[in-house]
Order: sequence, then structure tokens, then C-alpha cells
Amino acid sequence: MIKKITLALFLVFVALQVKAQSTEQLQQLMNQSKTIYIKPDALDNLMIGLRPFKQIHSNGVDSLLMQAYVNISKGYADNNHFKQGFDVYDSYINYKIDMLKMRKDSTIGNAAATINLKKDADKTEQMNLQNTVQQLQIDIDELSTKITSFKKYFSLLIIGLALIFAAIFVSSGVKFNNLKKKISENKSLIKKGHRFAMIGVLQEGLARASTKLIAEIENNIIELRNQLKLSKGNASKKVEQVTSAILKTTSELKQ
Repeated sequence: MIKKITLALFLVFVALQVKAQSTEQLQQLMNQSKTIYIKPDALDNLMIGLRPFKQIHSNGVDSLLMQAYVNISKGYADNNHFKQGFDVYDSYINYKIDMLKMRKDSTIGNAAATINLKKDADKTEQMNLQNTVQQLQIDIDELSTKITSFKKYFSLLIIGLALIFAAIFVSSGVKFNNLKKKISENKSLIKKGHRFAMIGVLQEGLARASTKLIAEIENNIIELRNQLKLSKGNASKKVEQVTSAILKTTSELKQ
């Protein structure tokens, strides 16, 4: 493997050396073609020297060789060798046509290669875009499924919360009604107790007043009976019996 690489590098080096030497030789021939009043024999020798370069086309060779052809054709015309001058100029035209054709083919080939590369890049980009679109569609479908599931579960959650709140409100309403009923009952009991308390106070007051009145009546009867004891007769006896009966009655009332 190393030998092959070394050989390839050597061949490239040799080719570069040959090309450099060829370009230098062509430069010398082109400079000689510029000689004023050059003889036809010298022009023939220059044409012989240019033969190896007729099939070579490169940036360094094309311009030198075509300039040499033009100079030599002019030299033949100056020496009245018009046929040779025409043939050389024809060689110049043919070489230029071949050069332009090769440049055209190279340009077309490069353009075709560029177009093919661009087409490949466009195909790759198109495939990537299609994959992206497919992935986005998958993501959209998954998101739609998730949104549908979320809406369903959210609706169930709302219904559940509504039922819970409804139960709480119903329970609170029942408790409120029961509490209201108890408060009403307690108010009735308080009113009744107040009435009983008022009746008790009045009864106690009446009892005290009755006891006091009875005590005054007893004192008055006792005083009357004592006064009657001082007098004699049947009337006093009857009065004493009456007063005794009254005192007995008042004693029972006190109890």
C-alpha cells in the first residue's frame, strides 16, 4: 500500500516537472515567433517544435500556443508564404475550437455535476421534509388524542366536582334547615320558659300578698274576739264561734 502511494506521488511529481518544462519550452518558442523579419525556414522549425503541444489543452498552454500560431501565421504572410500562413492560422482556429469545445464540455459537465449534486441535495432535503411532515402529523395525532382524553377526563372531573358540591350544598341546606328548626324550637322554649317564669313571679307575689292579707285579717279577728270577750251574752258566743271558724280557715289557707 505504501509503495503504491509512493509511486503515485512520484508520477504526479514527474508530470508536474514535465508540464513545467513543456510550458517553459512553449514560452521560448512563442518568444522566438515574435522575431521581426523572421525567415520561413525558422518559421518551419517553430511549427515542428509546436507539434507536441497540438493535443495539449491547459490554462498555461492554450494562450501561449495560440499566440505562437498567430505570430507564425503573420510571419509567413510577411514573407509572402500565404498558403503556409493560412494553414497555420487554420491550425490556430481548429485549436481554439477544440479548446472552446473542451471548455464548453467541461463547463457543461461541471454544471451537470452541480445540478446533480443540487438534485441529490434537494431529494435529501425533500425526504427530510417529508419525514418532518410525517413526524409532525404523528405528533399532531398524538396531541389530538391527548387533548381528547384530557377533555373527557376533565369533563368527568367537572361532573364529579359538581356532584360533590351539589351533595355538600344539599347537606349544608339540610343542616341549615335543621339548625333553623332547632333555633325556632329553642325560641319557643325560651318564650315558654319566660312565660312560666313570669307566672312563677306573679304567683309568688300573689302568695306573699295573700299571706300578708290573711295575717292582717287574723290580727283583726283576734283583736275583735278579745274585745267581745269583755262583753257577756249569747251574741258574744256566736261571734266567738264565727271568729274561730275564720281563724281555722285562714290557717288552712296559709298551709
